[in-house]
Amino acid sequence: MKHISRKKVERIIEYSYFKNLSCREAAKLLKISKTTVLDYYHKFLLLNLKYSDLIVLPNIVFDEIFYKVPLKNNTNKRRIEAYQVFPEIFKENSSKTHFDYWEEYKKLVKKPYEHTQFCYHINEWLKQNNYSITHNSLPLKELTTQDLRILKKYKKSKSKNSWRKAKAIIDIYQGKSKAKVAKNIGVSLKTLKKWVRTVNDEGIEELFKRKQKKINKEIKDKIRLKKNRIIEILHQPPHLFGINRTSWSQSSISEVYEKEYNEKMSTTSISKYLKEEGYVFKKARKVLTSTDPKFREKLAEISKILLNLQPNEKFFSVDEYGPFAIKIRGGRTYTLKDELSTYPQLQTSKGSLILTAALELSTNQMTYFYSDKKNTDEMIKLMYILLKKYKKFIFQSRTGTLRYRRVVWTGYRKTSHRKYADARQDRRD
Repeated sequence: MKHISRKKVERIIEYSYFKNLSCREAAKLLKISKTTVLDYYHKFLLLNLKYSDLIVLPNIVFDEIFYKVPLKNNTNKRRIEAYQVFPEIFKENSSKTHFDYWEEYKKLVKKPYEHTQFCYHINEWLKQNNYSITHNSLPLKELTTQDLRILKKYKKSKSKNSWRKAKAIIDIYQGKSKAKVAKNIGVSLKTLKKWVRTVNDEGIEELFKRKQKKINKEIKDKIRLKKNRIIEILHQPPHLFGINRTSWSQSSISEVYEKEYNEKMSTTSISKYLKEEGYVFKKARKVLTSTDPKFREKLAEISKILLNLQPNEKFFSVDEYGPFAIKIRGGRTYTLKDELSTYPQLQTSKGSLILTAALELSTNQMTYFYSDKKNTDEMIKLMYILLKKYKKFIFQSRTGTLRYRRVVWTGYRKTSHRKYADARQDRRD
């Protein structure tokens, strides 16, 4: 009779006895031969057992009944004796090894198994009772509150590698087995043990540090030489190498490098080497200039005022722009790919506007309005708007008055300051 598992024997009896399936149908469902189904079913009928009694039978008795295992020889007596002792020596989630259990087993039995046979039988017994032996060959050290805070931070990280490390250490700290943790996060047990060893020896922060690969000294020297050559090219104007440009680009550096040193250099490598040396591509900034010989002195005066500005003081730069015509201007808009937005080159103006504005230099906030004229009334209107907007700053000042300093800039568009100088003097008085 073919030896099959206990579960399949129970299924044979269930299908044939309770569900009234034929031997052929039961064999097809269990993927075994029809003869095997018949043999086990007839044996069950001969025993006059109930199905409920069969399910609760111990494995030793079940083996004796169905697999004809005689209990007379000494080997099986030792086996029965061992299976009776196993529950006494075994404790779930214990850190003991097979060897430790074997030492305990030898003290309780007269004729014990050798270590190899003992390991085989205890593993069989563990499978039948759904137990497992977990040995903690590399225990994790006690973690502090700060360590747990760091782990929780990296567990929320978008980096998969950081998440794996944090998740693994937290799970092991909570008592889960290393084999299960390694399987859950998708790494090898060897890698997991390496992480635990790093935490124990160097600390949590070392686990998440990005380690640089060790580079051979010869390769380092070659890279250093390449960097020096690139920087040497960069410090010379492009026209010396026959390139019609005023500044360097990565492709032009690559081209010159190949001509000069008979060695190819990709734009990616050039970009990487320049960044490592602290070079970046920047757009030139337009700076303020003037033909006024006292330009620097006036600029320093404004800077000094801003540096010494009190919390209840404000500093404004006032100007007018215009008049400018109101016309259709060019710009960007959402259109279909085939459509082209246009505006007429020659068009009649729909009017004109003048922008009167005051820029508060300490906070970079602008106050402005549009008007039709440039005169003293518009400036007075702007002053009233500023008085209303910055009322609390004026009344918090010591004198309670609006003070101003005038810095005249030359070399720019001339305004009619002299025309209204007398009117301003009257307002100050």
